[in-house]
Amino acid sequence: MLTRRAGKRIIIFLAVLLPAIASVLPSALALPEVYRLAPFPFRSQEGATVQLILDVSSAAPSTAYQFVFGVQDPSTHVWISVPQNYTTLPTQQEFILIVSYPSSSFNATGGVNSLVGVYPASVSQTKPVPKNNVASTFFRIGLTDNTVYQRTQTVSIKATGYQAYEFVNVRITTSPGSTVVLNNPDFADGLGTISDRWTIPPSADLSQTYVVTATGSTTSKSPADVDTFTITPAQMTVSSISSNRGTYQRTEQVRISFQASYPSLAFATTGSANVTLIRPSSSAFNITASYDFVSHNFVATYRLPMNAQIGVWTARLNVNNFDDSYDNRGPASQVSTTFTVQIATLTVTTTLAKTTFVINERMPFNMTMTYPDGTALGSSDQATGRLSLSGGTYAASIPLIYDTSTSQWEGLYIPTGNEPTGLWSLTVNGTDNSTPINTGVSSNVITLNKRDSTVTVSCNPSQITVGQQVTCTATVTDVDVGTAITPTGQVTISPAFDNPQLCDLPSGSGSSASCSVIFVTRPQSQGTNSVTASYGGDLHEALSSTTASVVIQQPQTTNSGDNPYTLPLFYFAIIAGIIAAIVAGFIAFRHKTTHTKLKIDLEAVKSEAGKIENQAFFQSVKDQLSKDKDDASSSKSGGGSGP
Repeated sequence: MLTRRAGKRIIIFLAVLLPAIASVLPSALALPEVYRLAPFPFRSQEGATVQLILDVSSAAPSTAYQFVFGVQDPSTHVWISVPQNYTTLPTQQEFILIVSYPSSSFNATGGVNSLVGVYPASVSQTKPVPKNNVASTFFRIGLTDNTVYQRTQTVSIKATGYQAYEFVNVRITTSPGSTVVLNNPDFADGLGTISDRWTIPPSADLSQTYVVTATGSTTSKSPADVDTFTITPAQMTVSSISSNRGTYQRTEQVRISFQASYPSLAFATTGSANVTLIRPSSSAFNITASYDFVSHNFVATYRLPMNAQIGVWTARLNVNNFDDSYDNRGPASQVSTTFTVQIATLTVTTTLAKTTFVINERMPFNMTMTYPDGTALGSSDQATGRLSLSGGTYAASIPLIYDTSTSQWEGLYIPTGNEPTGLWSLTVNGTDNSTPINTGVSSNVITLNKRDSTVTVSCNPSQITVGQQVTCTATVTDVDVGTAITPTGQVTISPAFDNPQLCDLPSGSGSSASCSVIFVTRPQSQGTNSVTASYGGDLHEALSSTTASVVIQQPQTTNSGDNPYTLPLFYFAIIAGIIAAIVAGFIAFRHKTTHTKLKIDLEAVKSEAGKIENQAFFQSVKDQLSKDKDDASSSKSGGGSGP
């Protein structure tokens, strides 16, 4: 058991020792530094500067580090840098140190970068603890900017270390084929640098290695300026695919187009691609796209069938489905577009010989139907016609029959008179047998008129005298095209010598109908008189009218020798009849008053005759007698003057 004094001594010892231990433990327990050296870029062309990047981790804080870099060029000469210093911060355990090659950081001329080949590089630590070759790496310097190219890319060539304006020949040949693809002698610039370019064609041979050489006319390099590269197929780019329309009808042609570009951004003009069309039901099939020199696009077309599925379709170009015919393929990821398919609107064309018809006239018409692409429909499809009155409710259905000899539907309608006249619409509908059906319609305006008629009028007898009864007959005739209809209705006959009268046309058959009216001529109507017949029309016939002329003459007179005072027999008969009636009446009267007086009072008779003479009718007779007397006198005096 420890004594109290011994315990105190141990405590004092630990108090003195522990701080010393604590100061030693971090260094003793710290992990060793980790060094990584990397070039940037890994490959470059002659004349380029390379960054040597040293990454140190697990570094000691607050410590001064020092490094020396070394680079060996392809001629085996080693270029050593001046010491590179870096001091870590109190809490810093990682740092990066960058040295450029070639640069003033290296001894002598600062390094060489005008030789083709591999440049090994290393770094050694000189502080705080010397360590040789803590990290190493290498980089390449060549004539070209890459060692692998895709077709159509451009190879950049650069060589340095020649005399100013020295004549240098740049050449590219294939190996093992030894085909010269570039031979370009040129002059170096004032710094002794020669630059050139070669664009790889789309059809470049992939099986060859391409050797690049630069040969100066005076400068000789060791190693010589020789570099190589290989070529791979071009990855074609198709950024999008599109259809020329967003909506199509059945039978129309779908047009899918796209452009394919090379890595050089030039557009391909050769090759083909399989474009996948996906129906709304998800079933799919391929169509081929080829180059169209008009639109400068790759175009795939597809005519939609008449029963194509309705809805949204997808056109898709899958990965590497395009080939420019040199095995350059694309796209790297699929591209697609969509479009909508609708039922087809049929083009229905109705042809009529004319657009104006009359009742009972044949209305023939022909009809054709075509799909949007112009394909004609046939006998297995259907067509119906409908004739309807504009603004009215009357309508009639018209059947259509397909005529295989003319490849047309034919329809016929005959308006029989139940149809109102006016403007009509002839509507023809067409459908096919698809599911759902494709439909179309046409409409034509037709005018339906009443039938034209003519009317004639004639009067009988043909020799008409004043006071005579006359029968005037009107005849109405259907004169229009088609099957004639017997006119019906009324005719108004209006003679100048009497009041107008109506007559009814009798029902019957044939194209004509007649009716008559009896008139009595008046004395003042002597001479030429007009007779007008006006037909008012009926349900089928249009109205018509006509005017004829009749001549009314005076009654003929009877001559009595050379006596100029002659009286026409007509007037004489009238007068004699009247006088006889008067005398008979008077005798009857006297006979009733006395049977013994038979003497006739001649003065009374004369008085009655004078009264009659004063009446208007007999006054005209008197005037006529006077005129006849004057005519006779003139005739007689004229005869006496002869030889």
